[in-house]
Amino acid sequence: MVLLALSAIMMCSCHNNTKHHNSQPISSVKLKYAKGFSIDNFAEYQRIDIYTPWNTDKQIQQRYYLVSSDSIEVPGDGIKLRIPIESWATASCTHIGFLCAIDELEHIAGVTNPGIIYNDTVRQLYAQGAITDIGDALSINTEVVMSLHPDVLILNLIGSNDTQASHLKNAGVTLLYNNEWKESTPLARAEWIKLFGVLCCKSAKSDSLFSAIEQHYNSLRDRARHTNAPHPNIVSGGDFRGTWYVPSAKTYMGYMFADAGANYYFANDSTTESIPLTMEKALMCFSDADIWVGAPANSYEELLAQDSKYGMMKAVKNKKVYNFYARSRQGGANDFWESGVVRPDLLLQDLLIMLYGDSIGQGAQLTYSKPLL
Repeated sequence: MVLLALSAIMMCSCHNNTKHHNSQPISSVKLKYAKGFSIDNFAEYQRIDIYTPWNTDKQIQQRYYLVSSDSIEVPGDGIKLRIPIESWATASCTHIGFLCAIDELEHIAGVTNPGIIYNDTVRQLYAQGAITDIGDALSINTEVVMSLHPDVLILNLIGSNDTQASHLKNAGVTLLYNNEWKESTPLARAEWIKLFGVLCCKSAKSDSLFSAIEQHYNSLRDRARHTNAPHPNIVSGGDFRGTWYVPSAKTYMGYMFADAGANYYFANDSTTESIPLTMEKALMCFSDADIWVGAPANSYEELLAQDSKYGMMKAVKNKKVYNFYARSRQGGANDFWESGVVRPDLLLQDLLIMLYGDSIGQGAQLTYSKPLL
């Protein structure tokens, strides 16, 4: 009887000392466009859920609990991260765009493919040895990453069965999945800056920046909708190894074309992936396009050397072809893929200038685009 009584007392004692976590958040971070993550606020921590991008039922890919002290207890169904994050490793140049926007570049410890990074500060830090090359984005050097001891490695999953991610995770590397590239709309991608703001304890800065970007983007979109200028036909991209990929209406550039008020051949296409075309099919659809954006060349001579059939296009004949090389470097670095993801308003502004000129551009200059020579 004595043993039973002692056992009961011990059980009660253990039960009373157990930390109970409130399952309901106090509040949540408001997300207007992004679908790939959520941020909930609790009394002692914040919870981030990253959703798998390969289905639409908000299946959680990874859960994180953000704490200000390691002593704070959290539920066991996620990864505990102490914030602010003080050491980053990144696997994509888009991450650099987000970190640059909130002044966090000095906390980057490692990057993949440093030769294709555009940002001056990151390039200088790499040249000085303050940032380490951790390999190719598709073949990250696990040993080098582990030697850097970053708080997190920001990673883009390339499929539902990403063996590289599994290998890094099994090696003990803390992965932060950044799936902004799977968002369809420009503002949804840009809104991932709020995730970085929370992780860096700079939510006020990231929220303010996104609000300004959103306001500018929407004002440009409204300007395009209400212009009396003609709405030109548009085409983008170019032939790559026998296939010309063009955006469907439900992709990043498809939404951008719609917001710019451009007439687009596939404006009513409902697919969510790029559309592969043969050169013949592309010419049939776009030979009369007034404006060609994102062309894969710096000059008309270079363009026609790639394929003389390009010369059949109206945009080429009228010298209305633009690329996205205005902020680029030899070797493949291009700010279009870095800050461009964070600043869709500037990309939309480029489109308005190309489509309508000064009648709607109001004196603004191209940022990521330039006309072919």
